[in-house]
Amino acid sequence: MPRYFLRLMYEGGAFVGWQKQNNGLAVQEVLEKVLSLQVGCEVRPVAAGRTDSGVHARGMVVHVDFPQPLRVYEDFLHKLNSHLPKSICATALRASQPRAHARFDAYERRYTYRMCLWKNPFEWGRAWMLFSQPQTELMQEAARDFLGRHDFGAFCSRRSQEPNRICEVKRMEVEWDNGVILFRVHADRFLMNMVRTMVGTLVEIGLKRRPVDDIPRILASGDRRLAGVKAPAEGLYFMEALYPENIFLDDHWHSFVPGE
Repeated sequence: MPRYFLRLMYEGGAFVGWQKQNNGLAVQEVLEKVLSLQVGCEVRPVAAGRTDSGVHARGMVVHVDFPQPLRVYEDFLHKLNSHLPKSICATALRASQPRAHARFDAYERRYTYRMCLWKNPFEWGRAWMLFSQPQTELMQEAARDFLGRHDFGAFCSRRSQEPNRICEVKRMEVEWDNGVILFRVHADRFLMNMVRTMVGTLVEIGLKRRPVDDIPRILASGDRRLAGVKAPAEGLYFMEALYPENIFLDDHWHSFVPGE
């Protein structure tokens, strides 16, 4: 069966996360139903990552197998988006090798966390509304200690069943952007609640509730109790996943977004 990679945007406030669950509506469930109706058989999209309840995505990638090759990608995307709810948009499509995998072939995943320090109605539900001002310089200094290959067990949910806690963080930056503090995190893989716990710990450092050099001690401990609070889900965005070019049959993504 021909396999395609599909890129998605979604506003996560209405969903219990990406993966289908018994306690509410998931993005995977909605997409699966719409895709299955469109291609005329049951399909199961597989994602690059599993976002938690309330977490958003600007560039989630999934793979899906169709019974027949697509003829006109743009028409397929327009029809798909006409049936998806307003909170989900399929932005691009690309043919792949039959055994290419959205999760296992990704060599890097990128997240951004947004934190707003003033009452902004356009950020409500889409950023952590923190009405205290942490020192950005302290958070920037501490963030550098996350870089490299470490055991991130101390920054992982205790509910996680993942035995391998080793991740390589390639970028961890804190910056201002028009009244919003952005935390940009790139890594080869992420654990459950990892980004939110990293951000929560940095904010405690920025508020001088823990020392600026505390990250190495927490990493070495492997103890979740020593890390900071888990930042709220509504500030977190899955931005993109990166793949080797040789897994694709097309030389570019076919985009639904004008100008891309």
